[in-house]
Amino acid sequence: MKKHIGLIIFLFTYFVYVLFSYRSFGITWDEQAVYERGKMLYQHLIDPNRSSDPNLIIRKSKDDVWPTYNNTYAMTLYAFNKDKSYDIYHLENLIFASSIFIFAYIFLYKKYKNTWAAILGPLFIALSPRFFGDLPANPKDMPFAVFYFISTSLIFLTHSFKSPLLRVLLLGILFGLAQTTRSLGFSLYILLFVYDFLKRDKNSGFMKFFINESLFIFMVFMTSNMVVLLTWPYIASNYFKNFLDVLNVSKQFPWMRNIFFLGRDYHSTALTPFYIPIWFLVSLPVFIIAGTVASLVMFKRFLKNDIYLLSVGALVLNLGMYFVMRPIVYDGVRHFLFLIPFFSMLAAIFVIEISRPGFEKIKKPIYIFVLVNCLLVVVAQVRLFPYTYVYFNEFVGGVKGAYKYFEIDYWNASFKESIEWLKENELVDGKKYSIYTCSTSLSILNYFTYDMSVAYKVNEADYAVCLARGNEYKKIPGEILHIVKRDSVPLNYVIKVDKSQ
Repeated sequence: MKKHIGLIIFLFTYFVYVLFSYRSFGITWDEQAVYERGKMLYQHLIDPNRSSDPNLIIRKSKDDVWPTYNNTYAMTLYAFNKDKSYDIYHLENLIFASSIFIFAYIFLYKKYKNTWAAILGPLFIALSPRFFGDLPANPKDMPFAVFYFISTSLIFLTHSFKSPLLRVLLLGILFGLAQTTRSLGFSLYILLFVYDFLKRDKNSGFMKFFINESLFIFMVFMTSNMVVLLTWPYIASNYFKNFLDVLNVSKQFPWMRNIFFLGRDYHSTALTPFYIPIWFLVSLPVFIIAGTVASLVMFKRFLKNDIYLLSVGALVLNLGMYFVMRPIVYDGVRHFLFLIPFFSMLAAIFVIEISRPGFEKIKKPIYIFVLVNCLLVVVAQVRLFPYTYVYFNEFVGGVKGAYKYFEIDYWNASFKESIEWLKENELVDGKKYSIYTCSTSLSILNYFTYDMSVAYKVNEADYAVCLARGNEYKKIPGEILHIVKRDSVPLNYVIKVDKSQ
């Protein structure tokens, strides 16, 4: 226990934060649909009193993409939360997310055998606000990030296993969970092949390695497909046809709308190929960016560092596929959220390595810079709470500086704060109110009381609650009563509707 005291202190601190914060987070844009699909899958697979649900097997139209998503993670959450409490869902998400911190620690401890060096992995991941802020209420991208990172770490951790079957089983299950959550999980097979190639016995011929490795990867693939077939009704109903359909949908994303980027609107199909790199440049903490760049500049020093090679491999492979395939992406880095932990690992490796002999002249100013920037990130996380996911770094002047150039809030978790303000300051018990929302998401209904109802037309509403995104609030006639802000940047508006207009 003593030799892992760094991890113990970190996890204790994290779970204290979890227990005091999990009720603070608002429901995000897609949560209701994701959890409802998890319930449907639970009933489809587990509940003997329910018949098969065709909504999980049949796509009704081109825009009906839900059958092409696997809902195993949401199903697991529902199994322990039958009352469908969103606070409990957020608690479950935060508890599950702790596994990425544990594996980041194990990943580094295996290499450096020092608890204070290894703890930099989970610490730097936690100090990446775009990732950390998504943990409680992003049941789509967060689970994939966790599964992908654990799978990558297991490529390294299981390489020395004496039993190849045990390695097949562990990698097969984790690869299966990753690839059912997002089709990008299939890139893990490439990482596995390249890593095993670099670690191969140099005395054996390439052909022997290729045959043995191909057989091994085939066994991992077959094991992962058992996970797919057991948990994904759409794939299980017609494996080859629907498997190809899932890959096609994941590349195209039937999502067509404008995205605010660099001060102007772009259509989602016409974004510059540098959209994702620019977003990483402005939304990762500066010390993470600097550590990553420095580690790449010093790559020759790290060529025998397995963790470094796998982290660089994950970044190069997936960003390379992004540039080649040019898929439609949603606002910000959410589709590439799973890469943030690898940036954090590269920064951690750099900070650890400069503690070794040969860096005496530069390590002190570097440590001071990292410490100061970490403190600035913590201050930003506190100021933005519970909307930590809207973080921007000092390159653009934080959230306030980014407001004129980037879309700030994709998830719209601030609806909770708007409705709570409205109930505390405007609504009177015993009177009926109609609320109009500038949103197609039904998650806001979870904050309504019995005397509140949805108005589907503005002129039928007493009040309107509108997100700042897209400036839709400007279309609402009436008086702005309250603005939900962070760093003086508006996230949500509460408006008293003028019905006379």
